[in-house]
Amino acid sequence: MDITIVKSSANYILGVGVHTPSGTLFNLLCIYGDASHQGTSRIWQDVGSFVAQSSHGASICMGDLNDIMSPEEKFGCNPPNLNRIASFCNYTRCLGLIDMGYNGPAYTWTNKRKGNEVIFERLDRCLANVEWCHHFPNTNVYHIPLIYGDHAPILVLLNPNFRKPKRSFKFENWWLLEEDFNTVAKNSWNDCNGSFVSKTKFLSKNLSTWSKKKKPIQDQIVSTEEDIKQIQASQDRHNLVDKEKELIAKYDLLLEKLSEFHRQRAKKDWIKDGDRNTSFFQQAAIKRRRKNRIASIVSNDVYITNPDDIAQIFINYFSDLFCSDRTDRPNTYLPNTTSPQEMDWQIPDEEEIWSIIKGMRKNASPGPDGLNAAFYRSAWSWIKDDLMTLVQDFYQTGNIPPELNKTNIVLIPKKNRSISPKDFRPISLCNVPYKILAKSIANRIKGKLPDFICDSQHAFIPGRRIANNIIIAQEIVHSFGLNSYPHHAFLIKIDLSKAFDRLEWDFIANALQRKGFHHHFINLVLSCINSSSFSVNINGQTYGAFNANRGIRQGCPLSPYLFCFALNELSDQLNEALQNHNINGIKLSVSGAVIHSLLYADDLIITGTATVEEANQIKSIIDKFCRKSGQTPNWDKSGILFSKHIPSHIKNYISQIFPVPILDSNVRHLGHPLFVTNRNKSIIYKFIIDKFRAKLTTLKANKLSHAGRLTLIKSVFSSLPVYYMATILLSKNLLNKITAIIRKFWWTGVREGQDKNPLCLKSWKEICRPLDEGGLEIRDIQAVNKSLILNSAWRLITNPHEQMAQILKGKYFPNSSFWEASKNISKSVYWSSVLKIRKVLKHSVSWQLGEGNISI
Repeated sequence: MDITIVKSSANYILGVGVHTPSGTLFNLLCIYGDASHQGTSRIWQDVGSFVAQSSHGASICMGDLNDIMSPEEKFGCNPPNLNRIASFCNYTRCLGLIDMGYNGPAYTWTNKRKGNEVIFERLDRCLANVEWCHHFPNTNVYHIPLIYGDHAPILVLLNPNFRKPKRSFKFENWWLLEEDFNTVAKNSWNDCNGSFVSKTKFLSKNLSTWSKKKKPIQDQIVSTEEDIKQIQASQDRHNLVDKEKELIAKYDLLLEKLSEFHRQRAKKDWIKDGDRNTSFFQQAAIKRRRKNRIASIVSNDVYITNPDDIAQIFINYFSDLFCSDRTDRPNTYLPNTTSPQEMDWQIPDEEEIWSIIKGMRKNASPGPDGLNAAFYRSAWSWIKDDLMTLVQDFYQTGNIPPELNKTNIVLIPKKNRSISPKDFRPISLCNVPYKILAKSIANRIKGKLPDFICDSQHAFIPGRRIANNIIIAQEIVHSFGLNSYPHHAFLIKIDLSKAFDRLEWDFIANALQRKGFHHHFINLVLSCINSSSFSVNINGQTYGAFNANRGIRQGCPLSPYLFCFALNELSDQLNEALQNHNINGIKLSVSGAVIHSLLYADDLIITGTATVEEANQIKSIIDKFCRKSGQTPNWDKSGILFSKHIPSHIKNYISQIFPVPILDSNVRHLGHPLFVTNRNKSIIYKFIIDKFRAKLTTLKANKLSHAGRLTLIKSVFSSLPVYYMATILLSKNLLNKITAIIRKFWWTGVREGQDKNPLCLKSWKEICRPLDEGGLEIRDIQAVNKSLILNSAWRLITNPHEQMAQILKGKYFPNSSFWEASKNISKSVYWSSVLKIRKVLKHSVSWQLGEGNISI
């Protein structure tokens, strides 16, 4: 590289560099942050001015910045300064810089003190903008071990161990816009007389050959631009009007192809067709690739960077994870409780299969065969006969061709610094034909779930709401904190380690058999899960091939429902123990419903009376369930909570039975805080604002047109807080801050943190009006919050037999009606919210004589 210094001071060296091999020009920003933070604003203003005046798009920033980007980047005494963190993130956001991550130790600075006085921080880092990531996508940052001094050196390599991945076939959605695509694809499919799998292979090979003959889209755009320019500069332009129109139409089609190319990689489903936003899609795809890239992994305390070695570590890990270590294979777990079921045995017709295909996301990543849902939509008219034959064969014989059930595992990091295989979530990419078969089976199960699954399970069951689970959990914690709560009770929140991946297949079969499913239907289900084989995709390259004998795939349409049946076995055993008086569960009031568990997929909360005997019974039930199902509780990530007035020696005994820590006050359940009061709710729910700001961490959203921003606001920003608003009436101050973020984004893009207020050409109230009244129909957040609580209150009234309604009635109005419930008692945040809007609800209710099934 050649570097030319343009400007420097005691705190920075700003220059222009050229990458000699590629000739790429870039801005080099070397910064030493002000340790006192008094000159920090001036430093970043100078850097911003330099970048703004530069004509080079790519920028890289590195050095001792003397700031951190999150509280997790500091360890030791004195909590991190959140205002400084916010300011630093805002400076980098305004420059469009993103953190390039790192390999090696987590911290780059220490004060070298001992004991409680020691401090570690990540003060040294490398940042770059999206243009840099586009030119140098394989940039890696390494933290060199800290040996001398108090700072660790950082090493930035642009092309470490880079190996261009061997490209496997993947269908490109922009091919659908090619004039000859349909002819080539249809002829290739019909020319092959083999099986369905043979036809897909033959088609893929021909499409790959056909696509290589196409000139790159970007080159076609440049060539067409030049042709248009020549015509418009010609003195004979008036005679070339038709030719000019033809070229402009071609140019417009090429832009649409380019937009589709980047849209498919960005995985942004909320953008409406017609708003190209090519730059936004491109930058979103770059950031997504950067986030998911695996440059190193830790194995036996050693950092591994060789791609083949990394791949082998993951293959070994998942081979072991999907391999059952059980030697006993019991036929039954619990006795049958349900008579044989009359399932829908009718083979799916064309209408059902077409409906399943239309319901699939066009931009979803394809399976190993490379053909995505967009292809099957476009090819339905000439592929449906073969596809229907495949479906009929499966339903009649229960066999799935092995090639069809191959699966690619892609790895999604679960946290910012993922250094071990267990830090990644394995998502299975299945072939579309398999997903069609699995979805048709899932549709037949889904309708019967409410009859089979206990009330304590709220996930994936039609008619049940996640909000009920959250509200009940918060009500339990609220009651546990009351001095007036008379019962000795405990709650244990259990984290199941790799719950989907460890589930035993015979346990699934037994659970279905116990509910009365026919053996042929069970065989169809087992065929879906036991005929699969796996490969691991790392940085775009597929490695290995192995089989499994346990686990269900995250990404298979069947998996959520099968897991519900499996976990329901735990609920059934708790119910059986309750009926046999082996456990008592808990009540929040004398007349309230008994609660022994709250389940949402693999999120478990189990409650019981705080006695050693009951704790032992519950532990025995959990152990038996885990032994039979393959599940393994992660006790380190679990926690326990006791109600007040329990003797210390009882707490100690129960804590020995469940080796878990006491639940922290910051713990969340399904994303919601458990410990929340009417006094601290504004502070506790402040994280919603942080989530909004996290959506604006780079300048990529500024690439959106106003139409794109409007779509983003409606589909992402306006829906983000709705999940939290369904259980609490947030404070006006908090809602006003959220509205301010949305309003500023609408007018200025991502420059939300600038000191100057944006020039607003119309009042926000007018913008939020419906379209037919001249507005843009952006939802008013405060109105949404009230309507969600109103809806929840209405469900309490009209569904009195629901578990949540019975619990709340027993706790707040056992001897009266909803309308007469007293306000002069200790209330949870949810019940306080309901009481605040009860008057509005009463004025909105009209009385009408019906059949007498509901009394309000």
